[in-house]
Amino acid sequence: MYIVGNRRNRIESLLKQKTMEWRLLLIFLPWLLICKVLYKVEDFTEPDVVYRSLDYHPEDYIDSFTDFQKHDYFQY
Repeated sequence: MYIVGNRRNRIESLLKQKTMEWRLLLIFLPWLLICKVLYKVEDFTEPDVVYRSLDYHPEDYIDSFTDFQKHDYFQY
């Protein structure tokens, strides 16, 4: 009798755990899909970042480089 009861308790605890996982999945999955559909990376990036990055010339900042950075930069 004790073995059957112990087995039943394990099965019930596993079922409770699975139902909790399914509940969490059903709660969060629609929100993840909404975020995936509605939001784009472009919404969170500044358009002028690309233009500013084109103006960056490492030669202008060579005095502030460490020896390791100079070695990496002049290697190519």
